[in-house]
Amino acid sequence: MTTLRRIIYESLIMVMGVSIATIGLLALLGWILDMPILTTWQTNTLPMSPSAALLSILFGAVFVFNAKRPSSRITFLLTTFCAWVGAMIALLLFTLRLLNHYWSVELLGLNITGMLGDAPIGFISPITALCFLLANGAFLITLPQDSHRLWRGYLASVLAGLLMLVSFTLLLSFLFGLPLPISNALIRPALNTSFILLLMGIGLLIVAHLRIMFSDDESEVIEIDRLIYVLFFSALTASILIAAFQSYRTTEIKFRQGVELQLQAVSELKTRQLSQWRIERLGDGALAQSALINSAVRQYLETTSSLSTQRALQDWFERMLHDSHYGYDRGYLLDAQGVVRMSIPTKVEP
Repeated sequence: MTTLRRIIYESLIMVMGVSIATIGLLALLGWILDMPILTTWQTNTLPMSPSAALLSILFGAVFVFNAKRPSSRITFLLTTFCAWVGAMIALLLFTLRLLNHYWSVELLGLNITGMLGDAPIGFISPITALCFLLANGAFLITLPQDSHRLWRGYLASVLAGLLMLVSFTLLLSFLFGLPLPISNALIRPALNTSFILLLMGIGLLIVAHLRIMFSDDESEVIEIDRLIYVLFFSALTASILIAAFQSYRTTEIKFRQGVELQLQAVSELKTRQLSQWRIERLGDGALAQSALINSAVRQYLETTSSLSTQRALQDWFERMLHDSHYGYDRGYLLDAQGVVRMSIPTKVEP
């Protein structure tokens, strides 16, 4: 393998390590600073636990130290130490989850309470703990890197592929809303944790490929080289499709919410209009509820020649037209046959 390709692979490992450690560090800061947006990337889902964030930082350091070339003895010792510590912590947490025991030390002294479904918030998922155990184990298998035993690289590749398969399943469950169970026995990892697992799988695949590079069998190296390219291209393609579909879903949800808000505004406006119309009609009926007005109307209809009654009704009409807040333009007095007996004002305006 050419030096340029090796430099590219080592740079990718460095990028994976920095990304994993950064996401884990941001999640840990989210717990410390009480910023939920940093602990979970999707609402109504479990956030990344502090222990998972710590394991992410350790594994990111493993990748960063491993990408350093040429590797000194101190760097090799730091890489091995971080990998073993991460593996031991993941094994301990996985065992605790199997025993259904929640150790307060996992919260790293943070005040975290609450439940989401049957799952307590702040504790690592058994799936996450197992994946970190497999990831650290796969990396330790590739050590020492000057050995020519190809089975180390093959086994690390299988474990990396398994890790990528789990992460893809988790990411697709978030993307398509698959009903994965959330309970004490099986807790779905957070969205940011699932993305970290994907980065770990891709990075471990590259590390395994670099491990196989030390083989003296050129034909086997070429075959593995092709397999690595296929897997990496498949992972990259799937990631692009997931990102594109997630962007589409986000746009669709926002558009739907916008339309719903518009329909809600129209509905509220129409409701207010109908309510106002009803109040106006009730107001119309309330105008003639006065006993004095009813008596004057009856007297006027019976004796049209009564000028005093006619004047009283005209005065009442005029006050009603000018003082009413309903905005009446004219007033009519009709008899039982619908004949207009009085109109205010008397002159018809254009």
